[in-house]
Amino acid sequence: MDNNIKVHTYSKYNHQKLLEYLFKEYPYRSKDYLKWWLDLVAKDNINQQSRTFFIEIDDKIVGCTTSYTGKLLMKGVSKEFYWECNTIVSPSMRGKGVGSKIYQYMSNFMDRITVGLTDIAYKIQPKKIKFLKVLKPVNVYFFINPFNFMSFFSSHKELSNLPSKITLNKYHFILVNSAKDIPTPENGIWMNNEVEIIRDSDFMDKRYDRCFQKYIYYVVKDFRNEDVKGYVVFRKATLRGIPLMSLVDYRAKNKDTEKSIFKFSKHISKINGYALMIFLSSKKLPLFCYNIFLIRIKKKLNSVTTMQSLNSDTNMLITSADADLDFVYYE
Repeated sequence: MDNNIKVHTYSKYNHQKLLEYLFKEYPYRSKDYLKWWLDLVAKDNINQQSRTFFIEIDDKIVGCTTSYTGKLLMKGVSKEFYWECNTIVSPSMRGKGVGSKIYQYMSNFMDRITVGLTDIAYKIQPKKIKFLKVLKPVNVYFFINPFNFMSFFSSHKELSNLPSKITLNKYHFILVNSAKDIPTPENGIWMNNEVEIIRDSDFMDKRYDRCFQKYIYYVVKDFRNEDVKGYVVFRKATLRGIPLMSLVDYRAKNKDTEKSIFKFSKHISKINGYALMIFLSSKKLPLFCYNIFLIRIKKKLNSVTTMQSLNSDTNMLITSADADLDFVYYE
């Protein structure tokens, strides 16, 4: 069997063939998402495109993995890496060496981060992939608005009650039309963490402005001098048929700004009639965080990397805006 297995890296010539395979193998994932994701690969450089590849037997795709390029700053140095996502083997070919071939080829890349591995993959990959290291898992939180309980039984709401400006504590939260209107630091660094996933203008363009999904953006400014202190991104979502609001992403210059962002986010979900707001984060928050009651569910999203400079103690904020979390964990 192994002699018949061929590995093909992404190119514009096999784009449509790979896309049709993704449509077939992920019938419950949005076609808009899969198309957008592969279009991002198409615009990437050739080196990064090689992280997206598929396995063929007799000219038929039987497994694949895809990539999404990001940048992080570590000890003052900017480094490219990629999120590994949409890795799958056709059901009829499982147990026949296809998955092992994917892992074998994946071992060539020392710049990979993956979030949301299945428990089975989490156990198998360290045995198959060289130099794989465990990172902090991503936690799933729910902010609760108990007085909006009846929203559980309503149809999917729009996020329509969006004040153009709200002052909370010592911050102005200002609604902007698109991600390009968020004034990003030149180096894309907001929080001065040990390691930070860069949120610069390129990230905003690729992740939000080119995306098919509709997002809500607020810029956070100090009301005393109008200095930009952060931003926050929302969207409407559903989880197993339950309407909720997603806090997709945020950045904050300090803990005081973060505290105000969480309170503001809960306020926006409340005035729009949502009982729940979902928030995915690699930060481990207390259940009573900044005087806001939240639930952290038992299930965690497994995270691993082949980047040897990262480890399980690395302080690096991951949110739904990273990897494919905003598209596959909820709708």
